[in-house]
Amino acid sequence: MIAIFKRVLAVTFALLSLCLTACAPRSQVKQALPDTDFAGEIVSNGGLAARQGEWIYYLNGDNFTRDQKERFHAYAGALCRMKADASEKDVVVDADVSLFTLLGERIQLCIFENGQSVAASVRTDGTDFRTLGQIDNIYDGGCYACAGGYVYFTRQYCLYRMDTDGKNVCRLTDFPVYNLRASEREAYFTREVNGSIGSLYRVPHGQTEAVQITAEPAYVLSADEDEMFCYMLGNGYVYRFRPSTSDFQAVVYGGYTEYAFSEDFYAVSVEKEDAGELYLIPAGGGGRVLLAEQYGRCMVFAGQYLYYINAGKLNTLYRCRLDGSLSECVCEEFVLDIDTLDVVDEYLYFFSDSDYDRVYRLHTESGQVECVELEDFSVVGD
Repeated sequence: MIAIFKRVLAVTFALLSLCLTACAPRSQVKQALPDTDFAGEIVSNGGLAARQGEWIYYLNGDNFTRDQKERFHAYAGALCRMKADASEKDVVVDADVSLFTLLGERIQLCIFENGQSVAASVRTDGTDFRTLGQIDNIYDGGCYACAGGYVYFTRQYCLYRMDTDGKNVCRLTDFPVYNLRASEREAYFTREVNGSIGSLYRVPHGQTEAVQITAEPAYVLSADEDEMFCYMLGNGYVYRFRPSTSDFQAVVYGGYTEYAFSEDFYAVSVEKEDAGELYLIPAGGGGRVLLAEQYGRCMVFAGQYLYYINAGKLNTLYRCRLDGSLSECVCEEFVLDIDTLDVVDEYLYFFSDSDYDRVYRLHTESGQVECVELEDFSVVGD
């Protein structure tokens, strides 16, 4: 409730600065950012933040006024970077960036402008911005994913693929799709049938024929190079698919609505009338362990903890030990639960619904919480 009230005030206040900032054109040419480490190790990717070498690249909050085709401030949702200690902040791309993927010397982007989603690319130092083409609005059922040296996207809700430079565009389906996830091996997606969830498909990178995986309606929960997890609507089970062997096996049985997967554990949660239940299931098989009588959303593993948004406690940030011995609130900010929490090194990144969807991070060892947004001069945080 507090967050909604703040947003009403924020929109009114923001309109004063939007006249000067929101309609400013995105920079097509800029001076290269200094000391860019093009060959640095990339840690995490495709979420709210990622590290390449000594630089942290991150989404500068969530631009919650995009539905009005406006920017809350000039850098709302921009792609920024900083050192690990939050120093030397700068703007890489000043557009409203929805998704980004680091690929060595370049960054692949899905940006939102003028009410539309656009695929784009830029050098890691912020120069040589290129528009690759308009795609379906990802906030209205459109899809976008980048993996394995390809960009997958939808136009008129059919699936396409292109090289990261925008060349060799090819159409992969003649039917509408959604729920797209891509790994370093292949892409997975759900077929839409008369506005409803249909069967699950996959297409290996470089191939053009989509292969049906399930006969029944299903959708992807998670995908990486070695395995994919999907939810079957018919029985409510979660299945694990291994592309190297085509092995398809039920690993989590019905009754849950939230999931997180790691090499060793599966975290599952379900909402109950009084609160909820949060369990840990060994990936190799075995009985589930009750971690907390709470409904956890956007769960993510970090060290010996599972971090999650506690939906029963006004979307505040919690964590619990994997042995079930502790459950505690680590941040009383209302956390935006439409994006996955993201862990880069010792920090967990999230958007604060209490503070105009600005980007925050939590140090997982010390518990220190800080806002790392690069703000426009006309907007002052609480």
